[in-house]
Amino acid sequence: MKQASDLQELLRIAARLVEHGAVGQTYVNQTNHSTEETLLSDEDIAGRQALQVLRVILHTNLDIT
Repeated sequence: MKQASDLQELLRIAARLVEHGAVGQTYVNQTNHSTEETLLSDEDIAGRQALQVLRVILHTNLDIT
């Protein structure tokens, strides 16, 4: 299993999977908190607007490491 550290790395992994003809499913989970604590935006601390956290899981028939 490969874990991307940022969006650019996720896009690189996805591009390699497409190049190799991988098939699979994409799972997306959206939340406004992490398991440890609520995440707050630095733009609106007074309003305490939580950041949105997206978790993206690519499940394919190939192992790209």
